[in-house]
Amino acid sequence: MRKIVPMVLAICAVSGCTTAGTNMRQCSAQMSMAWPSDKIVDKHATSVGNGQLVYVTGTITDAGFWKENVPAKVQCTFRGTHLEDFHWVSPPSLANGAQRVRQQQ
Repeated sequence: MRKIVPMVLAICAVSGCTTAGTNMRQCSAQMSMAWPSDKIVDKHATSVGNGQLVYVTGTITDAGFWKENVPAKVQCTFRGTHLEDFHWVSPPSLANGAQRVRQQQ
């Protein structure tokens, strides 16, 4: 049993079995649901405060909406692994629009 616990912890550390890892994946998925995922490239997630606040950045490559590629960023706020808030930080046209979703508690 003593050998199994460190191995499980190592596997979780590599695969992201943490609250922060779970929240980063959930925020990234929420971004893909809000904008077609095939139009967002180079997505990268970072977390602050053990995953309570997550930022996902990427580039929107939607020639039908913008003339050139546009940097994009979303912010997700979590309580544990429960998504409390999702909103666009950039581009300004999405950040200032109605793309804010408050999750039901």
